[in-house]
Amino acid sequence: MKKIVLVTYEGIYSLPLVEACLNNKNIEVIKILKSGTIYAEKTGIQGMLFLIKKSSLLFLVPKFFESILFLIYRKCVSKNNRPFKTLCELEKEYDVPVEVIGDINAYPHKQHEGAVLFSSYFNQIFSAKTLSYYSDTYNIHPAPLPEGRGLFSQFWLLLNPYHSGKYYQTIHKVTDKIDAGEVIKQQSVDATLVAPSMGDYMNKVTVLGVDMMLNFDFLQDADIHIPTSCSYNSFPQSHDVFCFWRKGLRFMRIRDVKNYFKIKVIK
Repeated sequence: MKKIVLVTYEGIYSLPLVEACLNNKNIEVIKILKSGTIYAEKTGIQGMLFLIKKSSLLFLVPKFFESILFLIYRKCVSKNNRPFKTLCELEKEYDVPVEVIGDINAYPHKQHEGAVLFSSYFNQIFSAKTLSYYSDTYNIHPAPLPEGRGLFSQFWLLLNPYHSGKYYQTIHKVTDKIDAGEVIKQQSVDATLVAPSMGDYMNKVTVLGVDMMLNFDFLQDADIHIPTSCSYNSFPQSHDVFCFWRKGLRFMRIRDVKNYFKIKVIK
């Protein structure tokens, strides 16, 4: 059984994957490192100003709605009736310490030397020095890869649909290039053809991700679809959002909120 240091941020799509990893029989999670920043190593007003400079408010406001949903679910819905448990709840249930970090690359990783680092939708880039402390490093990313590298792949892959007509969830090794490491595991599901949305996309790939994290065994799958094309995208600008809307795409619909509650982590 391999020892894992799991790095993540606390959100409605990351937490079901964290719980699935904690229930994986091939893995012993020895610590969870929770991002305490808004993006990269930036916190508070500094982080908000950075995002406003980098991206359109037309995109950031709907994305911020996900954080509001997380707070509403956490406060108003019991942990047995929502698809996620908070990191505090998981810490108590699984007896795994959770530590909040600012800059991942300033953290004393040497104490975990030889363990495996696993990133679940983490929002910072690992330095070569950080990676050197671990025997291996993996990341889970909701795209086929190398098509859909970078941030907000659900936005870009809806705006520019991948030719297979599927949504993908991929586990890959981490290198010094963003989302460019060797693909280890992959699952896909048919894309929504009528009125697609980012919420629907993430609901579907989260179901895939839960299964992948629950059964991850560090072995590379024999049958993996690797796109011949490669794309990398970062923060959407206003013209990107207008193009998104003109195509009939949406960020989140009421039915996406309802369907989110169908996500289950089976132990």
